[in-house]
Order: sequence, then C-alpha cells, then structure tokens
Amino acid sequence: MIDQTGKIGEMLESDFFVELYDVQGLFGGRNVLVSKKGTVWIQSVRPHARHGKLVEKLYKLTISDEEVDRIRRALVESDFLSLGSDETEGIPDQARPEIVLATGEREPIHAVEFWEGRFLAPDAYQGSDRSRFDTVYRGLLRFETVALERARPVRKGTYKGPESWKAFKKREGLSS
Repeated sequence: MIDQTGKIGEMLESDFFVELYDVQGLFGGRNVLVSKKGTVWIQSVRPHARHGKLVEKLYKLTISDEEVDRIRRALVESDFLSLGSDETEGIPDQARPEIVLATGEREPIHAVEFWEGRFLAPDAYQGSDRSRFDTVYRGLLRFETVALERARPVRKGTYKGPESWKAFKKREGLSS
C-alpha cells in the first residue's frame, strides 16, 4: 500500500467536498454531501408507508469546524487516496455505497465503492481497505441520523432516481 497520508492531508487543508452515494433503487438510503466550509446536505430516501414508492427528504445542516475536522481526520487516517474499490461481483439488489472526494471546484480526486453487507473475517477485516472505507462511511452516515432527529426537511417529494440528487446539486451550484 502506498502511504499518501501527507498528500491527502495537504489537499484537505484547502477547500474540499466529500460525498456519499448510498441509495439503492428498491429500498432507499441516503446521499450526503459535506463541504469543508461546514455545510452538509442530506437526501434521505425511504419507501412510503402506504404506497411503497420511494420518497425523499432533503436536509441542510451546518456543522462545526470540529465536525469538519473529524471527517478530515477520518480521510487522512484511512489513507483514503490509497483505497481501492471492491472488484467482486455483487448479488441482485445489493447496495454499493460510494464515497467521492473532490476539490473545492468539484473536480473528483478519488472514488471508492464497496458492496453493502460483504463481511470479512475479523482477522482479514482489521486494517483492510473495507475497514478503512467503513471508518469514513460511518462518519458520513452520522449526518443522516442527526438530520432525521434534529432538523426539518427543506424539501420533501417523490424520489425520481439519481437524477433528483443531480438536479438538486446543479440548482445549488454544487456540481462541476
């Protein structure tokens, strides 16, 4: 493994975005976008209780510098730039969360994805790419939990697939 912690640490001193794509087409999930400036956008997607169609709620949080630094440290300590994606075949309807690190200009630097629910034996997991991915993944998932518990959605509606997240980012000037 190539240690790039110095390189990522330097890069994260300037403006950056980290984004989690984690919506599965049948069961929902979440997309999370965090900027170094402390703005977090969360798209929470769930099946509607009565008709089962996916619905989305969009939340905006402002987080402290300490919270931004926690994400920055997770990226550095996981040596995120050296992580490789899971190249194995998934099973039908299995989610495949992806984390993308981008510059302040929204230019992607590195993306990593793993199949959800793929477990390794404890001795193989420790220090593996999957365990390092999970460290960053869990940190990003926390924002959805906070939003659902403490924030009011800024928008609600029917989920229209990945295009609704892309359209939102374009409207807000968050895409390249």
